Amino acid sequence: TVFGPSLVDMSQASIAPSAPLAVRVFDDPRGPPLESGVHVPSTHAQLRVDFWIDNAHREEDSRFLLEWRREDEWFSSTASLIDVNSTWSDATTRYITGISPGSYRLRVRGRDFAGRESTPVEFRIVIDAPWWRSWPAVLAYACGLVAVLVALYRWRVGVLRAGTAQLIESDKRLRASEGKFRALFDRSTDAHLLVERGQIVGANAMAAQLFGAPAGAALVGRALADVLPAHVDAVPGRGAQDVTLHRADEMVPAQLTVTSITTDAGPMLHLVLRDLTEVRAAERARERMEAHLRERQRLESLGTLAGGVAHDFNNLLGVIRGNAELADESLDVGSPAH
Repeated sequence: TVFGPSLVDMSQASIAPSAPLAVRVFDDPRGPPLESGVHVPSTHAQLRVDFWIDNAHREEDSRFLLEWRREDEWFSSTASLIDVNSTWSDATTRYITGISPGSYRLRVRGRDFAGRESTPVEFRIVIDAPWWRSWPAVLAYACGLVAVLVALYRWRVGVLRAGTAQLIESDKRLRASEGKFRALFDRSTDAHLLVERGQIVGANAMAAQLFGAPAGAALVGRALADVLPAHVDAVPGRGAQDVTLHRADEMVPAQLTVTSITTDAGPMLHLVLRDLTEVRAAERARERMEAHLRERQRLESLGTLAGGVAHDFNNLLGVIRGNAELADESLDVGSPAH
């Protein structure tokens, strides 16, 4: 012992009272030992446990067992004991690291060289949660999360409203544009046909009038070959073509223009036919007027020529008459020349 050699009777030592077990728990190497029930901040979530049996005899033969558990469960999986196992050991220092916030029970058991077990020493230690894991912080997080969700919801609603307003405005513009196109299409003075895959899919009122149909809808669904004469080739890019259409028992002169339109469903032909009946009638009237004008110009030229000839002949007659009068005055009445 520390006081010198000693002789121990093991038969007596095994039945003698055991020496007291001393335990000290530290959360700071430079700080004082902790008391049972103390609250330890989360920043000091590493404990050092020192223990010994105060018998001052064969201390190296003492054995110790440390038990560490949460209040609501046994050994915590988030904490680790350094150099500690579930068996008795002669180590007098233990380290507990990685302790999560919560309430824990520390129990130390000890046996001396004679196998006498000392009264276990228990500590209750509470590891406080960090401020960011406290209930006020959690409540603040929840309020912040709710505020963020509300802000996101309002932003999303605003985006949806703006998108809906844009869609409504686009739909209005589309309907207005479609209405303008439909008005131009239906009220055009030329006949318009829309053709897809050889079938008429659109026709205006002038087309119906040009082909002798009751309405433009009567032409929809008919084949283009049934409407146009066989000699007419509806090919885009050829410019204006003069064609003759059959309407009932009359022949209608027209001018045909074909263009190609690309749509989502595929290419579409746009045929514009202009009725030239009035144009041809005006041309014939003009030709008649021009012929009449030429005839009048010819007659006027002849009148001018005749007037000129008569004037020249009158000049000659004036000279003759003047000489005759002079001769008449110079001759006697009974003269044979007179």
